[in-house]
Amino acid sequence: MAGGRWVELRVHGVSGTPPESLLAHPHVKQIAGDGYSRYFRPINGSGKELKADDGHTVEGYHWGQFTSGSWRAGLWLILVPFGLINAAQFMLPPFVNRTSKFWHGLCGALLRLAALLMTCLFAFTAGFVLMDLLGWRWAAKTRLLRSYEPDTVLTGAVILSAVAMLILYVLGKGFGRTGPSDSTETDETTTTPLSKKSFYRGDADASTLRALHLVASFALIAIMATFARDSDAWSTRPLVGVIALGLLVVTVIVVVFLGDPEGSVSVAMPSRVARLRTNWHGVVKVLSPLLLVFSTIIVIAAAIQVSGVERPKPVGRIEAFDGFANSLMVAGVLVLVLMSWANIALAWTTRTKTGSDKDPARFFVRYGWGMTSYLIATVATFIGVGLSAAVSTAVSTSLDLDIAERIDEKGLTLKTRVGATPMLDRVAYAWGLTALMLVAIAIFALTFYFIRRKHFIGVSEAMHGSPAEATTKLPEGWTSKIARGIWIARLKTKLPALFWVFAAFGVVLALVVAWEVGFCAGGNDPTECKEAPWLLDYLSQPRRSGNGDFLTIFGAWTLLALAAGTVALSRGAIKTQASRRGVSIIWDIVSFWPHAVHPFVPRPYSQRTVVDLRDRIRWHLSEIGESDVQRPVVVCGHSQGSLISFSALLLLRPEERDRVALVTFGSQLRLIFPRAFPGFVNLDSIAGLYASLNGAWVNLYRATDPLAGPVLSWDHSPDGAEPSSQHFPDIGAGRQPDSYDPVTRRRISGADWRVIDPTPYDEALQTGPVTRLHGHSEFWDDVDWPTALQAVVNVPPRG
Repeated sequence: MAGGRWVELRVHGVSGTPPESLLAHPHVKQIAGDGYSRYFRPINGSGKELKADDGHTVEGYHWGQFTSGSWRAGLWLILVPFGLINAAQFMLPPFVNRTSKFWHGLCGALLRLAALLMTCLFAFTAGFVLMDLLGWRWAAKTRLLRSYEPDTVLTGAVILSAVAMLILYVLGKGFGRTGPSDSTETDETTTTPLSKKSFYRGDADASTLRALHLVASFALIAIMATFARDSDAWSTRPLVGVIALGLLVVTVIVVVFLGDPEGSVSVAMPSRVARLRTNWHGVVKVLSPLLLVFSTIIVIAAAIQVSGVERPKPVGRIEAFDGFANSLMVAGVLVLVLMSWANIALAWTTRTKTGSDKDPARFFVRYGWGMTSYLIATVATFIGVGLSAAVSTAVSTSLDLDIAERIDEKGLTLKTRVGATPMLDRVAYAWGLTALMLVAIAIFALTFYFIRRKHFIGVSEAMHGSPAEATTKLPEGWTSKIARGIWIARLKTKLPALFWVFAAFGVVLALVVAWEVGFCAGGNDPTECKEAPWLLDYLSQPRRSGNGDFLTIFGAWTLLALAAGTVALSRGAIKTQASRRGVSIIWDIVSFWPHAVHPFVPRPYSQRTVVDLRDRIRWHLSEIGESDVQRPVVVCGHSQGSLISFSALLLLRPEERDRVALVTFGSQLRLIFPRAFPGFVNLDSIAGLYASLNGAWVNLYRATDPLAGPVLSWDHSPDGAEPSSQHFPDIGAGRQPDSYDPVTRRRISGADWRVIDPTPYDEALQTGPVTRLHGHSEFWDDVDWPTALQAVVNVPPRG
């Protein structure tokens, strides 16, 4: 390794990798940072820092506390639907002209509306469970609550519903300090907002959006309380309900026209329009606290207004709440339909034409033809509605709160034994069907593997078959294990198809539900709803002889079990790191992005991690000073940490990047981020950073990695006598020859190295263990790791 003083600065990926694993050492010590953004180095048994004789220092940047490690972080995973719909804003194709600006802005407005509807759905669920299921029906059965007056119980239920939404509001509170503290901007023109400090600075308007969502929640709960008191509230006691409804309508209008609260994805506007937008945001910023105070007063007034209510005998459900569920579902479907049209128009006006097979843009193409935002918004809505239905159904079935029966004219029994509203019962039933669909997909995938098993074994043999001079060999029986690992790794390329199936299935179910509920007699009695014709009835809770009960209950409890499992995993109740990573990856990806659509998610950790890492790099460069090592800081980014590293290097000045190198591994910088977030990570931004580093960037990947892959190469030929690929630095030149290392068998595609998993050591297994597939983890233990560091540490600066 090169002489002189230099630092290997590792940045971990998803799931909050422990510092001991990050540094591959049993004893570590925090040497810088705070409780969230932490820097560690290995120490010996006496607590002293380990220092290498060759001047090589290993340091780890641990940012996992931002997304895991506390009880609050565990609860965040329940808010995944909010995080997904917020991330959907950043998945929109970047606008390229005036027409695409319009469609981009319309998509953003519709996403904000969909996000507000999702908040209202959660508020309705809180109110429905507490007011109807517990405060009305269950209170009439249990001795403790039956001893209180009905209006007292309902008043408490209204207040608790508002408190539940207040908890969501608190969960979205930020980490405090955000954004760069200096005013120096980089002097290079880039094609990504990730290089602009304004992206990480945030904006106080994010708190405005949080307040407006809470106002809408309180207003909806107040309207529900009005109808809990009297199903004919509009005629008898309209004042509080009318005021709350007006407040809700005003809030919806303000949110739709607010625009991006953090300015991270805002459409560029003429100066006059920009000033108007700034003034508008200023007005809303002053108005939102007043609306919040007013909505709080309205909730309290609605809670007081339920006085004098009496329980009938027998106690039935609050039928007026059925209309709330139906209205929210219809509104959500309409918004998603409009969103699909707007997204199609945006994708069409921003479409890119790829050239010949040599054109690298063909391998950075957007997911779903640019429709990823709509797909993710649909999935987020489906999950959010499902969670609401699951909670309601689980409570009603556990407490046996409703059994409705009727004999029709043919003598058949029509039943609804799950006890929520007709709409929520159908949603829970839809999730039961979805669970069966997912099982069917898994069975199909396994069947496909067994049919293609010989092919994957051939791929494994070709990949591990080394040049004639190789002296290493895999142990007996490992070929099949590697083939299975390669198959699992390739499943990630099928994610877009899975999202399309999931979204299409949800749309079909929603249409069938809308058909049936739209023909309900008064929208209240589930047994009076028109059933969909023929087999379509089985897509929406058939009620003859209780046929839908099992799937309804099964769907609700399955979804709740998944939600509880994600919280348990994130809290470390299950210690396997691979299991936690599988749960955490989606949340860690979506919570990188600023608050643009939904505020009830944690403050984006990018506003701390990227800036803190950049500042640490600068500190190291200053401390090391003059050195005979060309690039004394080598940033090593794993998985999501590669995106953090990529962004941090973009914030450096050119003269600083001349002294920094980059090693990425297990990275999604080509396979996922450019396809899902094309406006932020793309071929141009990757090429720009590679050029500004003068090629001091090596990427390591494995064929068995289920989450990542190549970054700096594409269009790979099968392993064989003449391997080739398109790769940096000769992009656009077509396939170039690849090579193999005769000992480690890594495939070298320019600056992209495919390392073997497991690494085949000598045949007698005396030089290293072959115990398991590493897949996405522990790249620093690979035999090629020191070689990758050496390949970048002495790359000269740009000429």
